[in-house]
Amino acid sequence: MKAENKGQRVRGYVIAGNRHTGILRKENPDCAIAYTHWYRHDGDLETLERELKRLSDLYMSFNKTDSVSIAYEYADYEG
Repeated sequence: MKAENKGQRVRGYVIAGNRHTGILRKENPDCAIAYTHWYRHDGDLETLERELKRLSDLYMSFNKTDSVSIAYEYADYEG
């Protein structure tokens, strides 16, 4: 999954759960959520993609993780 250049800052996140978690959503308190650092839209987004892949692989290596969902979120620059 590639990050898009939307003219905003971007970060990736992983939502992890097991077979008892239910739906993998940020709002689900039974899910674990991990975020990457924020990146500039015109920065090296390939680094962001690699960081997100490593984060996903890490969570999948845990014994009690059965599935993960990965996505990106975008935010306007402050100031």
